[in-house]
Amino acid sequence: MSFALESESRPFQVDLHGVVDLLSRHIYSGPQVYLRELLQNGRDAISSRRELAGSGTPGQMRIFPVTAENPVFRLDDDGVGLNADEMGQLLATVGRSSKRDIFDLPREDRLGQFGIGLLSCFMVADEIEVLSRKDGESAVRWRGSASGPFP
Repeated sequence: MSFALESESRPFQVDLHGVVDLLSRHIYSGPQVYLRELLQNGRDAISSRRELAGSGTPGQMRIFPVTAENPVFRLDDDGVGLNADEMGQLLATVGRSSKRDIFDLPREDRLGQFGIGLLSCFMVADEIEVLSRKDGESAVRWRGSASGPFP
């Protein structure tokens, strides 16, 4: 089956609040799921680094919770890291997963494989910032906004 749709060229837009609402009703168990998703992403990044560098490679995650002095939740890991191209492909594209699409890693070893886990953060935040550095490359920053723009 095929079809063609003719119209003037317009950029495709996504209402992330609507997508997150849909996911939260049908996939996510509640707003606290963002923590599980971030922990899983960190674990997967560490596992990927170990696969590339050797099983004796240490791995660590640190959580900086929201406090009266610190209004920003932060999770740090020393995993494989992303470069600018990978950030653009993975973080700004719903449904793209590093575990499946970029690193071609075994699916059974990673829970996060559908490219929607990061969206769970929009259940509790209006903006997400990712700072990452792939070994041997410069650090890169990515910001996503619940309003939709991904610079």
